[in-house]
Amino acid sequence: RQLLYALPDNLFLGNPAEYITKLLNHLIKWSANDWYQTQINTPCNDRILFTPSEWSLNTWNSFYELVKLWAKGASLASNSQDINVAIEAWKIILGDNYFPANSP
Repeated sequence: RQLLYALPDNLFLGNPAEYITKLLNHLIKWSANDWYQTQINTPCNDRILFTPSEWSLNTWNSFYELVKLWAKGASLASNSQDINVAIEAWKIILGDNYFPANSP
């Protein structure tokens, strides 16, 4: 959550399909190492976000690999002309329970 506060506000514009896709794609523009070495402050500016006690480089790399997969899924879902493909792609990211049982 603290990382989201450090991202540009314009990434949060639009509907959820738009801003989730923009956020994920923004995060993968830089390598995991570049992000990890960036000094991002917490929202209160009381400390740096990526401290070894909270995020080791290995845990950040694991998270970053998931973000790359989510970004691909979000792009697929957002760009799909087939509603069933879009729903299945979003389920990978948001979980099976996100969509009501009576979805197409």
